[in-house]
Amino acid sequence: MTVGDKIRKYRLEQGYTQKELAIKAGLSESAVRNYELGNRTASQDQLEKIANALKISPFALADPNFDTYISVMHSLFALEDQYGLHAYRDESGVPQLMFKDKGHDSLNMLDQVGEWADMYQKYRNEEITEEEYLAWRLSLEEQIPKIMDVRIKMSSEILTSNIIQNTTNSAMSSYEKYSLLISIIAIVISIGVPLLQWIYKKAKRLRLSIIPFENNPLLLLFNESGCYFKLMFCIQCENQDTTITSIDATLTRQSDSWEKTYKWSFLESTYINWLGNNSANRLNSATYARPYKIKENTLEPFIIEFSAQDDASKLNSECNDNETSLSQFMYFNPDYKISSCKNIDELKTTIAAIKAGYKQTNEYSSINKTLKQYFYWKSDSYLLNLSIHYGVDNCKQCSYEFEISQEEADEFSRNFEEITFCRLHKSCNLPNNLFSLNKNIQAHT
Repeated sequence: MTVGDKIRKYRLEQGYTQKELAIKAGLSESAVRNYELGNRTASQDQLEKIANALKISPFALADPNFDTYISVMHSLFALEDQYGLHAYRDESGVPQLMFKDKGHDSLNMLDQVGEWADMYQKYRNEEITEEEYLAWRLSLEEQIPKIMDVRIKMSSEILTSNIIQNTTNSAMSSYEKYSLLISIIAIVISIGVPLLQWIYKKAKRLRLSIIPFENNPLLLLFNESGCYFKLMFCIQCENQDTTITSIDATLTRQSDSWEKTYKWSFLESTYINWLGNNSANRLNSATYARPYKIKENTLEPFIIEFSAQDDASKLNSECNDNETSLSQFMYFNPDYKISSCKNIDELKTTIAAIKAGYKQTNEYSSINKTLKQYFYWKSDSYLLNLSIHYGVDNCKQCSYEFEISQEEADEFSRNFEEITFCRLHKSCNLPNNLFSLNKNIQAHT
């Protein structure tokens, strides 16, 4: 029920005309009329005036939201009006919520809630994973058999009543015969058309296409989280809705067959004004990877970070140990007192001296040896294999090629020193000059 429907409903319940409500609320009659028709959207201040005139809570008129307990309660009241939700206390006095039969919509709601309860119980019992549970929630749609059951039941009742009514008379007039024929045709259409639409939709084969961004869609990085990358591409979904449940990537170096498997870890927004066709997917910032629904015949942009979680965890732990060692080195060398620096030039000179001294220690050699173990961006050709899992148990695979030159690999190796001293730079509010690389990719055949 829209805001305008609610205003009209409560106005009629209290016996006001649009003009009378406008006068009581201090608004124009045309404003009330346009709110009810949905031609204009009432502001929060205007809704409060109308609610005060009707002597009801503003939450009873506003769109459902869950910011406060009161707004949640009014959302539950809306469910009571439309689907028969009601509250009661069980034998132990604990409040409970329950759907009562208020017609065919309520029956469908009961079925959906029952299915939700079954799926949640499976998730609680670890019969399905959290990703499978979230994917079910995103892909839930009203099933045609339930609609057909309701329509068949309604149609059979109408047909039966017509037959009984007409057979009570010894003879049927021409008008009655035509009426019965029209009723039968209407019943066939009401059942057949939705059934054919559902069959046609299910018969169309789902097609998924991967379209990388045109310019430099691959971003390679090397920092405290190790070597990882971001990929920018679009997924085109044709003929049916689907849900992307997970995306894996395997990176292979051609010369020595080195191979590493990466998991999607973060999703990022693309552009401020273009965030995809499905508003439920829209991202304002980075978020953890999660199931992602795509509508049929739409194109959805993705910026996905792929990381090796084990590498990131181990390397981050090594960097924590290095930070402790560097702090101890600075503490036991009185010449390296950053707090005594009076200006930025003295600070830079002191930090340069700290770096020069720390590079002579065993701890510096140890952290550099560790960084080399997790450094994969060497001069070579690479093969990137993507596995996009969607729906219940489907997978779309595609492969791409790219190269890293010796000059680019050398630039990456300079990150060793930046990573070693990045936390020192951060504590002094100095920038870290970590090298990253944007690359074009080619489809592998």
